[in-house]
Amino acid sequence: MSPTIEDAAALVALVMEDIEAMGFDLHNVRIEVSDRHTKRRLATTWDWEDRIVLYWPLHDGDLDWFEDTIRHEVAHILACREVGVYEHHGPTWRAWAMRLGARPRSTNRQDQVLAYHNEKGKKLWDDQ
Repeated sequence: MSPTIEDAAALVALVMEDIEAMGFDLHNVRIEVSDRHTKRRLATTWDWEDRIVLYWPLHDGDLDWFEDTIRHEVAHILACREVGVYEHHGPTWRAWAMRLGARPRSTNRQDQVLAYHNEKGKKLWDDQ
């Protein structure tokens, strides 16, 4: 049986506990798991709001990939807290990603995003 959005939400809680157990302050960080699909993004992070939305459908039931995305996005928030500005995938973000156990690179898996949209019959670049 494939993992569900509820499994994904439970994983968010476990990963947040793990990161806090490493001694990193995640107060005010809010993570939502959405069943909505997006055209190009696996997640959206608003660093200045300490808010992350993870788009479950594009992870294709892959909990390992989903966990990496959680850690990746939390690294954006912690990097922003450190330097005071959004840094995208620069050196401060890479250092945070490695500390949190995420692969220190963009993980958008564009090929899987495209495959998802092709399977659903969506035109990727249209505003629907």
